[in-house]
Amino acid sequence: MLFVPSMGRSPISGWLLMSRLRQAGAKTTTFSYSAPSESVDSIVACLRERISLLAKADGYAVVGHFLGGVRRCAASSGD
Repeated sequence: MLFVPSMGRSPISGWLLMSRLRQAGAKTTTFSYSAPSESVDSIVACLRERISLLAKADGYAVVGHFLGGVRRCAASSGD
């Protein structure tokens, strides 16, 4: 499970949710980016690559928080 935080937030913003999912047996990871110093296109390209790597494993999910969800949609469209 990949957590994508909202713009201006760190992966720490999903700590409680990810912690509870791990307790339930899910394998979790986070996607970090710097909205002030990276372009949206660059962030989406990196996220697209990360999702592509996860897709090669058995089963995965992407959880987007606020604008993280918008970026997740952008990264998974067009392929």
